[in-house]
Amino acid sequence: MTDIPRIDARILVVDDEPAIRKGVQRILVSCGAQVDLAEDGPSAMERLQAQSYDIAIIDLVMPSFGGMEILERIQATDVNVVPIVITAHVSIETAIEAMRRGAFDYLPKPFVPAELTLRVERALRWRRLRQEADRRLLELSAHRTQLGTIVNSLGDCVLVVNVDGQVVLSNPAACDALGLGQG
Repeated sequence: MTDIPRIDARILVVDDEPAIRKGVQRILVSCGAQVDLAEDGPSAMERLQAQSYDIAIIDLVMPSFGGMEILERIQATDVNVVPIVITAHVSIETAIEAMRRGAFDYLPKPFVPAELTLRVERALRWRRLRQEADRRLLELSAHRTQLGTIVNSLGDCVLVVNVDGQVVLSNPAACDALGLGQG
């Protein structure tokens, strides 16, 4: 018996075929995910703007506008979602184009449940790593700002040079003492 993976995520499934939407929903809900459905590009974008999702599973070929346009619109907005493309129209060219437009992964139809859950788990791990990196960059920026404030307020001269001998940090006292402009 195969273990059912636990997927703690909010997922939007976008496909014009009701059977695909419901099948993907059934698979992911059985793993613990919260799943919303959209039948076309306009309803998908409406949901993505109104609700925060971890992952969007997007069909490429749909009426109105399809998956490639959804990917473009996601990139052009503040929507923070990891897109996975699903399609029956499989080719290397469409896979490359989908990735170029921001898709995290590309899954040809038909697919088995284990393949879908594996791709979703991988996308969630990547999303969490990206969020952690963003958080750490913000912390680093805050520490750098604090360090700059401290160094600039010191009355003593401070010059920091890198291994190449280039000045990478100086304070006003050092610049004044050396007769340089503010560094």
